Amino acid sequence: MHCRGPDNQRVHRAPAGGRLRRNRHYDRAALHAVRLHARPALGTLGAPAGPVAGTASSLYQQQHSGAKALTVSRYWTVWAAALLFFAAFYALLVPVPLYMEAAGLPDWQIGLVLGAFGVASLVGRPLTGAVSDSLGRRPVILFGTVSLAAGAALMSFTSSPVLLFGLRVLQAAGYVTFTTAATALVADLADPNRRGAALALFGAAANVAITLTPAAVSAGLEQLALQFGCPVSTCPTWCFQAGDGSATVEGGGLCPIWGRGIGHSAFFLSSALSLLAGGLVWRVIPGVSGRARGGFSFAELVSLPQPLRGPMLTTALFGVSFGALLAFLPLLAERRELASTGAAYAVYGVSIIATRILTGRLLDRPNRARVLLPALIINAAGLAGLAVAADMSILASSAVLMGIGSGICHPALIAICVDRMPSAQRGRATAGFYLAFDLGIGLGSWLLGLVLDAVGLSWLYFAAALVSAVAAVSAPLLSGRQRTQRQRAD
Repeated sequence: MHCRGPDNQRVHRAPAGGRLRRNRHYDRAALHAVRLHARPALGTLGAPAGPVAGTASSLYQQQHSGAKALTVSRYWTVWAAALLFFAAFYALLVPVPLYMEAAGLPDWQIGLVLGAFGVASLVGRPLTGAVSDSLGRRPVILFGTVSLAAGAALMSFTSSPVLLFGLRVLQAAGYVTFTTAATALVADLADPNRRGAALALFGAAANVAITLTPAAVSAGLEQLALQFGCPVSTCPTWCFQAGDGSATVEGGGLCPIWGRGIGHSAFFLSSALSLLAGGLVWRVIPGVSGRARGGFSFAELVSLPQPLRGPMLTTALFGVSFGALLAFLPLLAERRELASTGAAYAVYGVSIIATRILTGRLLDRPNRARVLLPALIINAAGLAGLAVAADMSILASSAVLMGIGSGICHPALIAICVDRMPSAQRGRATAGFYLAFDLGIGLGSWLLGLVLDAVGLSWLYFAAALVSAVAAVSAPLLSGRQRTQRQRAD
């Protein structure tokens, strides 16, 4: 039996008192009918308009529920992969400079190798964004995990400054590609109305890793030194000097970890964690078919999209303030004889994690830019507190304020960048954010270093607070076309 459905379309309907005929062709047709027409037929009370609508509606709800569960599962898999990857990257913070010092490199060469990260970011961010939009997120993420794994493991087998510089670039390339593509993937998976909270929670993976991993690696190296005891003394962290290649220590004891010393275990741990992160993404995240891939344009690499210019300016200013905390806090703690820098970083890390979890929903209001003004003011207050910090209580309070400000600003600015670009260019959007943030940290550290040399630490942090205040003034300007761009993109 047939009847007329919405828009005068013919649909199948079971005879009165009869059983509804079920087969896969019928179910497919019913499901298609509901997708197109069921909402008008449900009425104001939502009651199904007959057996067909009820059956097809049930099928649609089951399919929608299954797709939502799959998306949530993929999100948390990417989150776990990010936690492993960031742990792999931050596991290198402690051993890399110590290794180069033990290998006999002068300070300027150590600084040059460590500075390779900025070079990779400047070149790699735009390229990564364009490639991830063209080829999909999965291959770019996998490239990042393999690059970090190779750069970490191979560092253990050379002490050449040139090769170490190249391997550090490889590590940085892995970090740049993974963070850019994985953030774009999270933006793809998240519901547009929950994107801010999803990005905030995703960023907590990096905060957890940087809070726990360096301390865990340092403690682990100390324990390994005791576990791999040598006949006369504990085994050294590094068993060779530049060009020496010695595999023994005084007293004839052999060095553990393939004759290289316990410090090298951190390199192999980093490599293993990175590969494990890649394995999670490989297993769960599907690839992009050739038909679904977008085009690639060289012009995208050298052009700055107009919708991103305002958010990138605010992001760069925010990066300057973050760089002040990251680069100069150890010097502040040492010169003012405060508690260890690790304690201050731990307070900051806990504060930013808690802020991301507790305030994520605030980022999903219609105008995300509204949260930036108070967050940047709080950030500026934290920097001003560091300028006058004379004891641990003020230092910890300032770190808490900066954790709150950063925990709101970072995901909010990413979400604003993503909102302003079409869905097919979310890779460019996240690349634009990270490029501006990295440049703010790098250039800001250089400029603040000049301030430090001229007028001292207090005025350095007052200057950084002023930059954060300027960013707060620019924040309301980001709300003008945001909603329109967001609706157009999604």
